[in-house]
Amino acid sequence: MRRRQHSRAGLFLIELMIAIAFFAVTAAVFLQAFARSHSISRQAEELFRAQSMASSVAEILYDAADGQEAFLPALSAYFPAARQMETGEGICMYFDAEWEACAADEGAYVAAVSWQEELVSGLWRVEITVDEAEKPADGQHIYRLALKLYDPQEGGTA
Repeated sequence: MRRRQHSRAGLFLIELMIAIAFFAVTAAVFLQAFARSHSISRQAEELFRAQSMASSVAEILYDAADGQEAFLPALSAYFPAARQMETGEGICMYFDAEWEACAADEGAYVAAVSWQEELVSGLWRVEITVDEAEKPADGQHIYRLALKLYDPQEGGTA
């Protein structure tokens, strides 16, 4: 009777397959974690840039003390591509992926400044929003800054 010798190669191959499966699952988990961290990092960068842009526009608006008519020329000194909105109630500016001012057709981000006069004479409600240029209209903004400004020349005494 012949004895059959069992090779240890079969056991080694099973162990190798288990190790490869373990490393594949681990790699998949870590790949998802790295992809998520990249997404969070990009969102944080967008938020930081949007906040900086909105606060810069707010400072320019604050310095343009002569009201809304003086705001567009003052803003155009810093952002030459700033244009009046079609509705006439605001200004919009476009920025590329590196947050440099650009034309509307090249823009990845848009900053919009809109204002409305309140019932109290001389009080203006201003809203600065920063969005992605090709974004669905779901009401979510990268950043939104709401201001109320008082113009004593229109409203009488301060």
